[in-house]
Amino acid sequence: MIGEKKFKIIDAHTHMGPVYNFYLPYNDAEGMLKSMDLMDIEASVVSSNAAISSDVEYGNRYTLDAVKRYPGRFLGFYVFNPRYPELMMEQIESYFAEDGFVGLKIHPEYSGDYPMNGKGYKPMWEYAAEHKIPVLSHTYYGGDRLEVFESIAKEYPDVPLLIGHGGMDLGVGKAIDMVNRQANLFFDLCSPADKKHGALNLIAKELNPDKAIFGSDSPWNGPNVVAGAVLFTDVDDRIKRKWFRDNFFKVYTRASKVIEP
Repeated sequence: MIGEKKFKIIDAHTHMGPVYNFYLPYNDAEGMLKSMDLMDIEASVVSSNAAISSDVEYGNRYTLDAVKRYPGRFLGFYVFNPRYPELMMEQIESYFAEDGFVGLKIHPEYSGDYPMNGKGYKPMWEYAAEHKIPVLSHTYYGGDRLEVFESIAKEYPDVPLLIGHGGMDLGVGKAIDMVNRQANLFFDLCSPADKKHGALNLIAKELNPDKAIFGSDSPWNGPNVVAGAVLFTDVDDRIKRKWFRDNFFKVYTRASKVIEP
């Protein structure tokens, strides 16, 4: 918990591991734990950088290793690459047999600008709908428009779909409006929190307080910077608690198997 012990934090959008041609310090499990402990972050949901950018099989195993070695501190995203749908579906059951895996992560841009509504993603959406597994998708600087998110959410109403980075360059205000009108859409706070001045006040004023979830994008961003942006913004403590932790358990229901809500 932070400061006067008012807030317990779960970081619902993080990555782990090295990335080719980038300097990314503290990127392994131990380095991330040090950063988490400094901010009293209880747990982080991770997808490996390798799974997103280069080798999805190796990267998902990297995440699995961290989840097993540090149960309750790291929860896992299974990264789904639509270029290899058969392979992904062969392996998906074994990952979600692990209590520590709580969601699916996709990055259409790094999958060769493969659209979310393309046929390679279809088995993933069907699996997520059957098991009510949340999906977090990257949004900014490439990838799908907000209209695609809304159409997917309507097609698969049992899938909680999170707009990664809060839409950022697609328009925070537009993303807020869309999340408010579509029950299974949720807003990821990680980029508006530390990259857009005044965005958190706008979100607190206009977004349904039950529809936003805290994430830092650590270690790409320091979790202290993003959590600090929330902590020191003039937003009611009741809303901050929802953002930092309470909303997480409403969306990532599998997490209650390893963390006490």
